Order: sequence, then structure tokens, then C-alpha cells
Amino acid sequence: MEQSEGPLTAVVMLQAETFLQHQSDQRSLAARIGRWQTQPINAVRGARGFSNNICLFVFSAFSEVQLESLANRLPVPELRAILSEQTEKRDIYQIMYPGTDEINRLFELVKTTGRRWSENQQKILLRGIIAEGGNLSLWTRRLMMIANHEDMSTKMRDWFTQYIPGGKSALQQLDDLVGLEKVKGHIKQNAALMQLMQTNSNFQKPSLHMMFVGNPGTGKTTVARLVGEIYFEMNLLKRGHLVQAQASDLIGEVVGATAIKTNHLVNRALDGVLFIDEAYMLTEEARGGFGQEALDTLILRMEDDRDRLVVIFAGYPDKMLAFRQSNPGLPRRIPEENIIRFDDFSPDALLKILRNFIEQAGFEIDEKAHKKLYQIVIEMHRQRNEHFGNAGEMRNLHEAILRQWALRAIDNESESTHVILPEDIPANYLGYIDRKIPEASNLDDIFTGLVGMQPVREAFQGLSARIEYQQLVREVAGSDITAIVRPQHMAFLGNPGTGKTTVARRMGEYFASTGLLRKGHCVEVSRVNLVGEHVGETAIKTMQVVRKALDGVLFIDEAYALSEQGGHDFGREVIDTLIKVLEDYQDRLVVIFAGYSAEMQTFLHTNPGLASRVPLIIDFPDFSLEELATILKAMAEEEGYIFPDEVKVKALLALSKRKQDMTRSFGNGRTVRSLFEGMRVNLSRRLLNMDREMLQQNPHLLYQFEVSDLKSRS
Repeated sequence: MEQSEGPLTAVVMLQAETFLQHQSDQRSLAARIGRWQTQPINAVRGARGFSNNICLFVFSAFSEVQLESLANRLPVPELRAILSEQTEKRDIYQIMYPGTDEINRLFELVKTTGRRWSENQQKILLRGIIAEGGNLSLWTRRLMMIANHEDMSTKMRDWFTQYIPGGKSALQQLDDLVGLEKVKGHIKQNAALMQLMQTNSNFQKPSLHMMFVGNPGTGKTTVARLVGEIYFEMNLLKRGHLVQAQASDLIGEVVGATAIKTNHLVNRALDGVLFIDEAYMLTEEARGGFGQEALDTLILRMEDDRDRLVVIFAGYPDKMLAFRQSNPGLPRRIPEENIIRFDDFSPDALLKILRNFIEQAGFEIDEKAHKKLYQIVIEMHRQRNEHFGNAGEMRNLHEAILRQWALRAIDNESESTHVILPEDIPANYLGYIDRKIPEASNLDDIFTGLVGMQPVREAFQGLSARIEYQQLVREVAGSDITAIVRPQHMAFLGNPGTGKTTVARRMGEYFASTGLLRKGHCVEVSRVNLVGEHVGETAIKTMQVVRKALDGVLFIDEAYALSEQGGHDFGREVIDTLIKVLEDYQDRLVVIFAGYSAEMQTFLHTNPGLASRVPLIIDFPDFSLEELATILKAMAEEEGYIFPDEVKVKALLALSKRKQDMTRSFGNGRTVRSLFEGMRVNLSRRLLNMDREMLQQNPHLLYQFEVSDLKSRS
């Protein structure tokens, strides 16, 4: 090996890890390999001090990660250095699984033993083996187990995990999934486009990389597996297998390790699908920059291996949209049309998933139990948050039911059957439906202490009547209510200070007292709290506010400002996001849009998708002068002040003048509050100049307003 003269030589060491560790003279072997490995290569044969000979070490490790674990046990320092994570691996090559030619030769070899199968069976086996992977020795042993003309369906189910040939096609399996209609349509469109591309040589191949956005349990991983199988069946991918990973699987702990781990993962996924869940974690600052290194490496491989690889990033909707904007290379490789949204399952779909789990376990569901389970699923769906597990929640419910059934079956062995009864539903799940029925709380409580607002009071009478009717049905008929009363989204129209915010807060309390909302808190925001400064930020900010308001009231003041900034403004994105929110969370959220009457009318008219979901529009009229004076007196008396009638008379005149001077900017209740604060300052100044003895003799004067306190002073 070390000689530069004579014929070129190649030394191949099979099972190198075993040979190197158990060779009798390891020191001499290490020295020879070290000298040869450090010799430079010269293009001129025979040059002194140079060698063009080759030494090839064949390791039985399945992956580079396994190979690296062997490094510390090898007696050759030079080989340890090559295999360590800190070096470039130019001299390492991975022998992939056998391809079509090798497998066909294996078929011919096995046939020489007398085994026979049809041409169609061989074709099915070939596709399954390619998708599954594995070395030739494994498949040799398995094929030798097949008897002539044997039905191989059972063996195939045992052998193949990535792709089960001979059964339903991947597209048929996609159709069989519960719900996901939009997702199915998108995947089928992509498949049709790929099919067209194969029949038209002038058709430019589009990007196959995708982004799946949705909450947990919505089927993202299942669909990713089927995408690989669909493309495999279309001959777009040679294997179509699925490699699942998270951010931590791509990131190394030392400099240089991240690119190696990422490339290794990509190599495993070549000719198939690489599915990276919670991919946004790659951009977290806590990763120390290694996440960005992994992303840069991944984006490069997505382009270089685009004909052999499909990368699917997955995660929560708002976080994934921000992730896509974090690197300019991502939008180019994952166009907008390749973002597939996985909505939460509907209650009907969730119930079907639950039934499938139970029936696959060999159980039936009693009619009464089925009715209760449907009610539970509806309520679970109504109370869901962004962490709701969808199909995962149904699996948990299914397992809890079977555990409860098992306890009953042990106690009543002679009577136990594979039928789920109401008593098999655990108490913690029954808690979803064993709650108080909404009661008709006194609507007048909303307006206690508020002046005027008669038109507003009348507008709420219809909702109060519906709640009372719901209670009546339960009391008289004693049956479950089929038409569930839901709190309605609203628009409050009126000038500043007419009580819109106050009523919104009290509406939350009212809905909580009736049982229509669980908390009834009020989150008050305006445009600045919803609109982001960068692309992708707006939807995130809006959904953060929505999640904070769930089970209560979201009050958006000056809502018309969302559509006043022009065609390219992010306010439009807020409106689009809210339209979906109004539909998705109609059982858990009341959204109140508020602002000036004219502007709000225009706002609702120009956004029909919004207006159709806001059925209750309430006008808050300006307070009359008499009502304003009454509000002023109530403010004073609430804080212990004395408010004589003559002061109220003069207050009417002062408020009238302010209303004339301020016109549109007149703030109704806010103006009254401002006047009251000014009166308190004037009273304080006046009393500081009064005789102390007089005040001691007449202490009520300390809290009594006079007409002079209404005057504006510098």
C-alpha cells in the first residue's frame, strides 16, 4: 500500500470495526495505516513519496451517527479523526439500500431454489421492498420463507411498515380519512399537477416542499406519510418513506456538528419525505445560532436534492407563518399555494374518530352512551384552546372509557359484554355536560347605576328572552335542548363617552352569570394592539389577543381604523383573521366592534364577511343635557361630595356650552368626567383660601360644591 511503484492496489477491509479491534498487532497496523493515510496523492505515477493506492474500510454501521459512536473504540487515530464530528467527511461514503436492479437479481437467485410467484406479485414485492429499505440479506431470508403460490398478503403486512403493497392506493387511503376535506382537495390538486408534468416534457416541475399548519392531532403526520406514498405510486419518489424529526434532531451541541446532523437526516430521507414537526423552534434564540445553521443547510439541500426529496415543515399556524418569513429562502422553496392548513376537526368528525377507536377495539356503543358522548365531544370542542389535541383527545377519551369498562367487567363478570354503557364514561368527562343550565339573569343588572341608554336596554331584550325560553323548555319538557343559545357578536355605534366600553364589560359579566361564557372577562384593544409592523406578524398578534379573550368579551374600539390605511395595510389581515375567529370560536367568544356611527356603518358595509357574522348592531345615542347633569351629580355623590341643585342647574349650562363649542369632539360621559375633575381641583383651591375656624365649625363645606367650582381656571 505504501509503495509508489508497481500496479495500483486497493485493499478492502470488510466489517472494518471488527477487524481493527481484534487484529493481533494493533500498534503496527495503526502505524502502517497512519503513514499511508497521511501520504499525499500525486497525478504522476511512481513519484517518490507519493501513493495512489486505495485502502477501503467497509463498516457495518447503518448510519453516520452509529459510525461516529465506533470512533472512540478504534485503535487508529487517523480513522478516529475522520469519523469524529469535528472534521469534514470528504472520505466517507454511504452505501444505500439496494435498488431495482439488485432486487431483481435477488428475485432471480431465489427462483433458482424452485420458488415461484406471478409477475404481478413480483412487481408488488419490488415496490414494497424499495419503499421499506433494508439490506439484501434481510430480504433473502424473507423471500426464502415464501412457499409456491402462497397468498403473501399476511407476510406483506408484517414486512412492510412504510408502504403496504396490494391494498388500497395512497389516494384511496387519503379519501378514507375523517374530515380534512380542504386538505384532501389540495393534495389531489398537487397529484394531478404532477401527473400532468409527467406527460408533458415542456412542463416545468414545481416545488414539492410543503408547510402544514394546524393544531395537534389534526392529521398532519398521517397526511405527510400518505404524500410520500402518493408520490411513490406516481414514480416521483423512489421510496416514498417518511422520516420524522424535530428541531433537536437537526441541531448539534458543538460548532460544526449541526450541518453534519442535518445532512445525515436529509440523507436518510432521500427519495422520500422529511417531516419536521414544530419547525419554528429552529429560529429560537435559545438555540445559540445553531438552529439557523440547520435551516441554512436544510434550504440548500431542499434545492440541490429537489428531485429526490420532499421536505414538510409543520407546526402551530401563527408560529409557522412567522417561521416562513424568518429566512428569505423559505418563501421561494415553499410558495403560498404549498401552505396547507389543517383546521380543527368539527364535533361530528371528532365523534366519528372516537367511534372508530372504540369499534376497532371490538366494542359497540349503547344508544344512551352515544348521546352523552356526542354532548361531551361538542362541549370539549367548544372549550378547546390552541393546545387542543383533536384526534389525540379522542384517543385519550377512548382509552379512559375502556379502563372504566374494564373495572365494570371485573365487578360484573357474568354480565359484562363488549358494549359501552353510560356508566363507562369517566366522571371527569361527564363534568363537561353536568353543569348548570344557562339561567335568565336579570338584564337590568347590566344597567345598574347607568343613566339613560333606553335604546340600548331595548336591544338586549331579545337575547334575554331567548335565554329565558331555553330555561322554560328544560323545566317544562325536561329534555335536552336541541337549539343551543349562543352569545352574539355585536357592533356598538356611537360617539365617545356614550357608555360602550362600560356596557361591554358588564355584558361579559352578564353572559358569565347566565352560563353562556365561562369567564366573562373583557379584553379591550384597538388597532395598535392587533396590527404588526412586519409581514406575518399581524396574524400572530391578533391570535394572541383572541386567545387572551377566549371565554369572555373582546372589545375592539375604533374598529373602523382597521380598514382606513389603504390597500396594502396590515389592517386587512386583521379583518380576515377575525372573520375566521368569529366562526371558529362563536361558542367561546363575544367580539364587540365599536366606534363612531358613520365610520362603523361604512366599515361593516365594506366588509360583508364581517357584517354577516355580527348580527346585533346597537346604537348608543348621545346623552341629553339632563342625563349628563345627572351623571355629573352621581359621580360627585359616589365619592362623598355634596352636589346642591343650584350647582346642577349651572352644570347644565356649562355642559351645553361645551357641547356647542366641541361639536364632534364632545365626549359625553368623558366630558362629564373631565368637568368633574376640574370641579374637584377648583374646590380644593377655594377651600385652601378659606378661614380654618369656619371650616371647623362647618365641616360639610369641605365636601360641598359651589357654582364657582364650575368655572374654568388656569
